[in-house]
Amino acid sequence: MGSFEETVINSAKPVVVYFSATCRPCALMAPVVERAATKHKDDIGFVQVDVIANPALMRRFNIGSVPSFLIFEGGLVKTEIKNAQTESAFASFIFGFLQKKYENV
Repeated sequence: MGSFEETVINSAKPVVVYFSATCRPCALMAPVVERAATKHKDDIGFVQVDVIANPALMRRFNIGSVPSFLIFEGGLVKTEIKNAQTESAFASFIFGFLQKKYENV
């Protein structure tokens, strides 16, 4: 992965940023995020940020708990969810964003 600015802020397509650490909720979300990334690879990027290794990014985006998920588009945070989610809730989060995006095209 390049720098956060290259990979997320300057991305041509939206990006889900998955802020995580070595905690049980994060471990539970990992396969959910992987499946979503595979399913939506043509429409949205996925990047994982380890908050222990990247505390400045954690502070920059006011991440108070992990896992946290922010969707960036055009360099801005468009929507977010916090904490572990069911697979259906996470899918709805992604789908809801993509649906709004394509309705506005």
